[in-house]
Amino acid sequence: MEHRPARRVRRNRTRIAAMTVGAIVLLSPLAACGDSDDSAKDSEPDPTSESGSGSGTNVSATTKFCEQAFTTDAAVSAATDGDEPDDAAIAAAKAELATLQQSAPDDVAETAAAVATSTEEMFTAQGPPSEAFTTSFGTLIDWMANHCGYQVVDVSAQEYAFKGLPGDLEPGKTIVRLTNKGKEVHEIAFAKRKDGTTESVQDLLSLPEDQAGEKVEFLSSGFAMPGGSGGAMLDLSKGGYIAVCFVPTGTTPESMSSPDGPSADAMPHAMQGMTGEFSVS
Repeated sequence: MEHRPARRVRRNRTRIAAMTVGAIVLLSPLAACGDSDDSAKDSEPDPTSESGSGSGTNVSATTKFCEQAFTTDAAVSAATDGDEPDDAAIAAAKAELATLQQSAPDDVAETAAAVATSTEEMFTAQGPPSEAFTTSFGTLIDWMANHCGYQVVDVSAQEYAFKGLPGDLEPGKTIVRLTNKGKEVHEIAFAKRKDGTTESVQDLLSLPEDQAGEKVEFLSSGFAMPGGSGGAMLDLSKGGYIAVCFVPTGTTPESMSSPDGPSADAMPHAMQGMTGEFSVS
C-alpha cells in the first residue's frame, strides 16, 4: 500500500528524471545493494491457528488480517498502476480497504483505519504521500513483521546504497522493512527477472521502457522519508530479483512538496549505484 502511492509520486515526478537516462519506474526492482551483513529475520509468532500451534483448522484473526493485508496491497497496486485513474480498480481497492479494517485485530484496528483513510485520499490527491499515510503504513509494516509469521527482511537506505538485503531469500510471503537513514527521500522497488533475462541491472536500466518491461516483472516497492520508515509486501517464488531506487538525486520532502518537484535533470539514485540483486531458491 505505501509503495503504490509512492509509485504514483514516481510516475508524476521521478519518472521524468528516470526516463532521461533510459531507466523505468515500472522496472523498479530491489536487490541487495551495498553491505549485506544482515540476514533475513523470521518474525516471532506463528499465527496459523487460534492456539498458535499451527495445526488447528480455524484460521486465527491475525492470520486472516495478514492475508487480507496482502490482498489489499495488490488491489491498491492495481488501482494506482496506470497513468490515468481506473474507477473500477479504485472501487475494488476501496472495498478491500474496508475489509482490511473489518478484519483488523483490536491492537492494530486504529492503524488499519488510518491506512485505509489515508490511502483512499491518495487516489485523488496530487503530490507526495501524506504524513498520515507514511506514519500509519510504517506502523502496519512493523505490526505485520512482529505478528504475521512471515519472512522479515530489514533494510536501511542512505545516499546511495541499501544495507541489509541478503543475497538469498526463502520463497513465500515476505515483509521488507525499510528505514531511511539518509537525508534524501528513498524507495526500495522490486522486480523479478523473467526467464532468460541475464542482463545486469545497469544494462536493464539503459533499455527503453517497453524493452525492459519484456525482461522483468514489476512487483512492489517501499517508500520512506528521511528519518522515517516504510516497507513492502512480497510473495516470493523461485528466481532472480533486482532492486533499485528511482528517486532523483537531491529529492527531499521540501522539493517533493514544491510545485515544480525535483529537477527533471537529476540523476536517479539507481544510476548512483543504489541497486542490488538477490535470489530465491
